[in-house]
Amino acid sequence: MALEIERRFLLNGLPDLPYILTLRIRQGYLGEGEKRVRLRERASSCGGASWYLCKKSGQGLVREEKELPIDYGHFELLWPLFEECSLTKTRHVFNEGDDLNWEIDRFDGLDLPSGAPLVLMEVELPHPRYELSIPSSLSPFVIREVTEDPRWTNSSLARHGLPLDRP
Repeated sequence: MALEIERRFLLNGLPDLPYILTLRIRQGYLGEGEKRVRLRERASSCGGASWYLCKKSGQGLVREEKELPIDYGHFELLWPLFEECSLTKTRHVFNEGDDLNWEIDRFDGLDLPSGAPLVLMEVELPHPRYELSIPSSLSPFVIREVTEDPRWTNSSLARHGLPLDRP
């Protein structure tokens, strides 16, 4: 398995930026804890789609991830098993000239108490001790970091919804 080193942030809205890529993502989860797998479809605004079966282990900043590309036929065959615990989102990818791609996800059907849609930002890092500096174009949108809070993972959001009214 490959290591995924990622920090996540809750945003107060979707920044209006020159995104380098926009994706529509549909993903579902089956199983729990270390036995959980994800099925994902990614459709690019530039055309084309890809499908993956993924196994992640751990939580927080550093996790193990094994992703297996599959074809559309296999995705459609498996999707009914995953659909009950699923979500959809639009991912906007932003790069401010550094080596990091900032992925900003706007979730469908998950709204904050203010009525604003749920927006989370994540960035993959080269190593756990990487000195992260949030670009000035993104920092006004950051409410707080949620990297170490498992309630804000995609699998938890798909299973339980927003964590605003639960511990």
